[in-house]
Amino acid sequence: MSTILQLKFLTEEGKTAQFTIDTPADHLTDLQVTEAMDTILRENVMLSTSGKLQSKKGAQFVTKMIREVSFV
Repeated sequence: MSTILQLKFLTEEGKTAQFTIDTPADHLTDLQVTEAMDTILRENVMLSTSGKLQSKKGAQFVTKMIREVSFV
């Protein structure tokens, strides 16, 4: 299984900007993710094609399980 962390922000154009973090630490808490997103906003460290990031929209951990098919 592989896990990613998706961070979603609203931009100054009213659009959603999404950033994906591959293989985030297993022990991250909701508070840590929220604080990281607050830092991204405060320090203006991410660029978006639809303008400056304005606010947090959401975040989610996505886990994908892959099962290979064996040919008979």
